[in-house]
This record gives sequence, C-alpha cells and structure tokens, in this order.
Amino acid sequence: MSSVFAQYGAAVRSLNRSMRHPRHQAFVLSVVVTVVSGVVFYSLTEDWSIADSLYFTVVALTTIGFGDFTPTTTLSRLFTVVYAVIGVGLIGILVHLIVSSTQQANKHQGPASDASGN
Repeated sequence: MSSVFAQYGAAVRSLNRSMRHPRHQAFVLSVVVTVVSGVVFYSLTEDWSIADSLYFTVVALTTIGFGDFTPTTTLSRLFTVVYAVIGVGLIGILVHLIVSSTQQANKHQGPASDASGN
C-alpha cells in the first residue's frame, strides 16, 4: 500500500515540475478559460445557477452526459456542439499530460518492489 502512495507522490511531483513549463501553464489556462466561458454562457443563456452551469460543463466536457441538464435554445445547442468538440479535445490533452507525467515519474522511480521487499 505504501508503494501506491509513493508512486502517487512521485507522479504529483512530476506533474508539478511539468507545470513549470510556460507551454503547460498556457494550456492549463486555456482549459480554465474554456470551463469558465461555458459556465458563464450557460448561466446567462439557460438561466441556470453557477453550480448547475459548472456541473453541466464538466459533464459535457468529460463526455459523461447524464442528461439531467440539456440546452433548450437553438443558440445554446449550437454553442454546445462547438464547445464540446473543442472542450473534449482539451480534456483529452490534459489527460495525456497527466498520464505522461505519471509515466515519467514511474520511469525515474524504477520498477516497484513486491510486498516481500524484493
């Protein structure tokens, strides 16, 4: 169990180092701007609360799609089509960045030993 925490800690440290690069910082900023723009748009056009708008934005961008909130206006539906195509791509890149950082941390840490210490 402690090796899991050690690997997690190494991955977090690697991700933290990775986020020091200006390109990665700019990318994370673009993800934040994308999420915030969705929240603002849906709260204004659909008259949803900030919490509901954030919930719908995360559900849409992660392709979960529960269906409990759906855009009702033509403008919102068109926005959602473009927003989802762009946003899903950004989320995919973010996941890739996290996975790459984790793999890099594991590579530098070396092979994990088993429970017997070997």
